[in-house]
Amino acid sequence: MPIQNMSIEKDIIKARDAFVAQSALATTPQASSNLMLSVTSIIQGTPLPKRCFEVRDLLVALSVFATTPQAAHNLLLSVGSIIQGNASAQALFATKEVRDMLVAQSALATTPEAARNLMLSMEILQRYESSSKGLLFMTKEVTDAIAGV
Repeated sequence: MPIQNMSIEKDIIKARDAFVAQSALATTPQASSNLMLSVTSIIQGTPLPKRCFEVRDLLVALSVFATTPQAAHNLLLSVGSIIQGNASAQALFATKEVRDMLVAQSALATTPEAARNLMLSMEILQRYESSSKGLLFMTKEVTDAIAGV
């Protein structure tokens, strides 16, 4: 692994640890929304090390506090930004927990941006799954969630 990639990985792990530590305090829609935006701005477009499943788990855990359209928008933006063009992140996010979170957030995706981010995330994960023969995102619940926005 080149030295530069090792440095990037160390920085991502430090950021991950900071996000996980802060998540205990993010128990309101505004606080969770702000933390999700921070996750997005730092991790966006960076290949995630395999050990960064905590980032996925953090977003899933924060989703219970994403109870406003703005918080849902920021959550969906975070997921879409992290997985877009990032095969390692797609592998990490192609889980039942993420699917269920996205389906649940579809009810709050009431702005055009949130709806677009929801559909982007679902489409990316469906494409990833079709190439890996998965079926988590090929369900009636997912189809209904997409149709409902």
